[in-house]
Amino acid sequence: MNWTHSSKVIVLAVLLTVSLGTAGTAAAFSFDDSGVSDEMEVGQQQTATVVMEEPFAERNPGWTLVVDSEFDNAGITITATTVSGEQIQNSGQGSAELTLDREGINEVEIEASGSVPEIEQYSYENPEQEEFVAVRVNDSASGVIETWDVKRYTEQSREARNKLDEASEVAGEDSNSLSSARTLYNSGEFEESITESESVINDAESSEQTQTLLFVGAGVVVLLLLAGGGYYVYSQRSRNTNKLQ
Repeated sequence: MNWTHSSKVIVLAVLLTVSLGTAGTAAAFSFDDSGVSDEMEVGQQQTATVVMEEPFAERNPGWTLVVDSEFDNAGITITATTVSGEQIQNSGQGSAELTLDREGINEVEIEASGSVPEIEQYSYENPEQEEFVAVRVNDSASGVIETWDVKRYTEQSREARNKLDEASEVAGEDSNSLSSARTLYNSGEFEESITESESVINDAESSEQTQTLLFVGAGVVVLLLLAGGGYYVYSQRSRNTNKLQ
């Protein structure tokens, strides 16, 4: 019994040590994605650039990097740079790949460019549906490593969304009065959505002004009552004083 218990303790200790050792040595890929915009306008030519640092942090030399993008007419360029400054490059349309087989490679720049595609379905409630994949980095053997989704907009959709945001702040997120404006936005009828949102804002502001006037009016009435009561008390005291005299 004691030997069995001790064996279990030893096995658990070994497993814990291995687990901690693995956690301490494993490292995820690191990317500099400052070259990817948060949002892009539909129909415009744009470029998204990411830099993979330490490409062998999770892979041994010899693995193949595959990059694709949802840009229209996407052009993709992969450039690997070694410690000595030597560069290995490959390009493609729609996708490109490069086998990283030199230990000296310490950085890989990935550039995707093209026209921002049209938005197939607008959704005010789920803005992620309006995003597109600007850059997707894959390992040819194991699949997706990292994806950069970017918001898309047109001038009208941005104006309509901003106006809806403003109306939501004024009327409240759950206001039923905004349902029509949201439905129009989701249907791509942005001018009508803007008009509905402005109507909600105007109604809310008008209601607020009315409430303010009512509060002011109520305050004036209270003051008049207080003033009248004070005058009544004063006159009664004056009468009583005159009677005593």
